[in-house]
Amino acid sequence: MRIPCNTKTCKIRKKLNVYKSVQLTKDSRDNLQVSKNANGSIKNETVSQKLQESEELSKSAQKNLTSQLYKVYTDDKIIDTYDEKMEQPIPTKDTFHTKLGVNNSNMNYVHQEAVRKEKFRSEIDKSIVDEIGDIDLDAEDICAKDKKIFDKLQKELLSEKKRSKVLEMELESLTCSLNCLKEDNEQRAACLKGALETAKEQTKVAMNLVKQTNDQADLTTADRNELSNEIARLQEQVTEIARKNTVLLKERDNLKNKLQSLSEDESKRITLDIKCMLQSYKITELSEVKGMLQSNNSILQDMKEKVEHLEYCLCEETKTCHYLKEEFETLQENHSSEIRIKEKIVEEQNKTISKQKKLLHDSEEMVQQVASEFNQLKDELHEEKQKSKSLQISLDKIDDKLNKAYISQCEQCRTLTAEIDYLKWENQRTTAVARLTYQKLHQSMKAYEKKVICEKQQHRYMALVIKKKDQQIEILRSQIHENNMRTF
Repeated sequence: MRIPCNTKTCKIRKKLNVYKSVQLTKDSRDNLQVSKNANGSIKNETVSQKLQESEELSKSAQKNLTSQLYKVYTDDKIIDTYDEKMEQPIPTKDTFHTKLGVNNSNMNYVHQEAVRKEKFRSEIDKSIVDEIGDIDLDAEDICAKDKKIFDKLQKELLSEKKRSKVLEMELESLTCSLNCLKEDNEQRAACLKGALETAKEQTKVAMNLVKQTNDQADLTTADRNELSNEIARLQEQVTEIARKNTVLLKERDNLKNKLQSLSEDESKRITLDIKCMLQSYKITELSEVKGMLQSNNSILQDMKEKVEHLEYCLCEETKTCHYLKEEFETLQENHSSEIRIKEKIVEEQNKTISKQKKLLHDSEEMVQQVASEFNQLKDELHEEKQKSKSLQISLDKIDDKLNKAYISQCEQCRTLTAEIDYLKWENQRTTAVARLTYQKLHQSMKAYEKKVICEKQQHRYMALVIKKKDQQIEILRSQIHENNMRTF
């Protein structure tokens, strides 16, 4: 009969326990470092994917190790003859108590992990509520125009924070499950090594496998260190991007102030131009009236000469005066009726002129509104172009860094390239929409200018018609005056 293998008697078991404790401390330190770095930049999904890949690699390595050990154990445990059955070790109380202790420790660990998860979820909810309060306080200071954009960004930020918290929970659960699997696998390996104590060749194979696991653990630690360095670099990039965004916001405010000042200057200039045009119209009208007065003065002088001649001829024409009076009364009635008709026509024409003036004023206001909208669209186009340029610059930088760092594209690189293509497509789409809006606005401006030109032509035509009517009225008045003088 052989002596059963215990942790007190077996040297190999003691070495394995020491190795287990050292490896657990290393893993705990690495997990702490990874969790600290992940809390800083948990928004980056690429880092979480890398961590999951490294953990899956470690899991697969441990599974291969346990399967190899189990194969060796089962191969050695095949019993063919009666002598081999007699040589097998008999289970004792020590082995039974060690198995019970392992099971109890696993149960306690699972219970503690569940309690810790509930506490962590409550802390996540509290932190989200606090962050929402902070964001609401900041939202009161933002302009009314940017509230919609701010609400969208706030929703996206909350969704990203929830995702980050869920990823933290998953990461911690995966690390806990990794530790459990490590402990279980190490306990199984210890039991198997105690059972494989019968042959020296089997111990050598086990030691080789332990060396392989050490190498794999070193590789995982190196990968984690690389990931922590990448996380720090990404944090620096995030800070630089935030600084650039603040600079762009300041430039936007300056441009808005400049635009407001320019719009005020343009409005003043337009009002001055309108006043100058009205004054020029009034000056032309006054010059025309002066010309008409001069012509009337010449006519009056001629009439005075005729009156003198008529006074000289009064004596001869006293006989025909009564006859002329009757004719004058008839003519006066006819002329009065004609004058009334023409006055009505003039009043209607004045009404049409006032309506057209109102239309002109409305059209000028519309022109000003269209010009302001056009300037706003130009500003929006300029801002979108700047955004597209900044996006293209950042995308080009990311492409260069990815091409230098990662020669062989992994699944993560493919997702990033897909996102970059999507961003480029969105940029092209926004530029196309902006161009279409600019073309439509340009077409509408041209159509409106054509309408304004037509209305001005109509106004000029009506002014000419009114001048002709005024001339006709003045001619009729002169004729009436001549007839009155003849009667006298």
